[in-house]
Amino acid sequence: DILIAVRRWSPLWSGKTVRLFTDSNVCQFVINKGSSRSKTTSACLRELATLSLRYGFNYGAEHLPGEENKLADSGSRLHEKKKAEEFSLYRGQFAETEIECSSHMTQQSYQFLCKQ
Repeated sequence: DILIAVRRWSPLWSGKTVRLFTDSNVCQFVINKGSSRSKTTSACLRELATLSLRYGFNYGAEHLPGEENKLADSGSRLHEKKKAEEFSLYRGQFAETEIECSSHMTQQSYQFLCKQ
């Protein structure tokens, strides 16, 4: 999820320092270390570093427990019925951002996530 967000938003981050929040301590550690023994994870880290160089931004990862970020936590687990229900409850708190978000996702995703 982090790499997808970085791919999407990095062109707007020139000259900025970006904090990448994750509910995974392992993900935080690996991003901040910048290396991994896993070939797949290393490929992701290389892409992250390449995007950072291409668009001129710095980054670091910080841990944010899922309990403290319920909207993102439930949104990342929409395949679980309980989390999908939680997402519907929490997204109402951010109704004013729905129109702004619609330009950053497919129409199908927007309709699924923002249906009343």
